Amino acid sequence: VGEGAMVAVQMSEQEARSLADNTTLWYAACNSQVHHVLAGDVAAVDALAARLKAAGQKATRLHVTKAFHSGHMGPAADRLEGSGAPGAGPRVPVASNLTGGWLSEAALGVGTYWKEHMLGTVQWRQNCEE
Repeated sequence: VGEGAMVAVQMSEQEARSLADNTTLWYAACNSQVHHVLAGDVAAVDALAARLKAAGQKATRLHVTKAFHSGHMGPAADRLEGSGAPGAGPRVPVASNLTGGWLSEAALGVGTYWKEHMLGTVQWRQNCEE
């Protein structure tokens, strides 16, 4: 997994999602109605942060060197495919950041859950509301 970056922004979910092109920049996390994270190429993240700051909007670069929950994670995520654990569901309720609901035995048994989790948007807001 190559170098990447992430930036926290304050705006509506629709606005944040509209910034992602899924080539150089991905919508990585929904933390609340107005707190979101985008991840991707360092240059794309830095350009976005500069553009938002110039427009008077808050944009905070996260202290990471990878673009988690983005297409950058593809090579690592591919290694997790087939790593499901049928019959090994959680013994206590576990929040699924992939779906925003509760993690189920069925989801874990599919063999693609962790791959999708690494590539997908973190649904923290939904987890908190659940």
